[in-house]
Amino acid sequence: MNDEKFYELSAKVLSNEASESEREEMKQLLNENQYDEQFSIIRKKWNSQSNVGEPIDFNRKAGFEKLTEKIKKYESDYGVEQKKIPILYWFLKNRLVQSIASIAFLIIAGYYLLSVTGVISNQESITWNDKSTASGQISIITLFDGTRITLNSESKLKYPGKFGTSTREVYLEGEAYFEVKFNPSQPFVVHSDNISTVVLGTKFNVKAYNEEKEIKVSLVEGKVKVENKSMNFNKEPVYLKANEQLSFYRNSGTVILDKFSLVQTIGWKDNILVFDNEPLEKVFIALRRSYGVQFELEDTTFNRLKIKANFENESFWTIIKVIKNATNLEYKTVSKNNELQKIIFYQK
Repeated sequence: MNDEKFYELSAKVLSNEASESEREEMKQLLNENQYDEQFSIIRKKWNSQSNVGEPIDFNRKAGFEKLTEKIKKYESDYGVEQKKIPILYWFLKNRLVQSIASIAFLIIAGYYLLSVTGVISNQESITWNDKSTASGQISIITLFDGTRITLNSESKLKYPGKFGTSTREVYLEGEAYFEVKFNPSQPFVVHSDNISTVVLGTKFNVKAYNEEKEIKVSLVEGKVKVENKSMNFNKEPVYLKANEQLSFYRNSGTVILDKFSLVQTIGWKDNILVFDNEPLEKVFIALRRSYGVQFELEDTTFNRLKIKANFENESFWTIIKVIKNATNLEYKTVSKNNELQKIIFYQK
């Protein structure tokens, strides 16, 4: 038996409008756990509603009055006499129509009752999942639609257990590389602070760490639309083409559109770090995320020193030595429980 038939039968039994055969049918159904549990919920709610305020009334007169009001609302000529016979009078005299309307009314009443009890719902509940990565950790997440997400270190992704019917939406703090499965009828949306990136199927990188001043959306393949949800700035969307990068500066609301280096932007997911005259401060942040080790300068004026280097699957200590030689700084280590915690650079 389908759900609609069961709801109709339940409403008839509870309103004492069921025939003997229908009551017998319900009795047999209640031997099954599935229907027994549903009917118990319905009956409990029915009884509680009957004891508070006006009882639930399924009489035909009230039903037809409500039906009449709804028809009048949407049909401007309803109620006008046709050949001197009022339409409502015709409804009440036609026994076949009475029977059909009575059943329809019971189905509607049953649906309402089940909605109130929570057996069925007009809104699909969404279960959200959270995935976080620590310093030095990269995680790969494959969504049920086939979309593959590589989550960089110190990042957090919030995604539903099941997408809705109109869009596929996720929320990002930090950095992630997206390989979105193509679906023209269900756009994929990445929310990162005030920026939303809308795609159908493509490959792109979003970098939106809270500690950084800008959010960067870098498109590798396909086409994306970037929207600004902030009330303070221009909300006109920007459309990116392959090899274009949008930089949104949080404080000023400035948007810059330019080209980008593929390996420098998404190399992190393949353990490749590229620094093209980057300030030492930014280099240390990138190394902290990649290796889970804190970096510190005794003299912060050295933060302005620039580093130009490419590291592809290099060991951690090789990178440290390259930085030492490039800056002419010495370093010392801080460990806890035989685990490296921090590296401090200082002037000789």
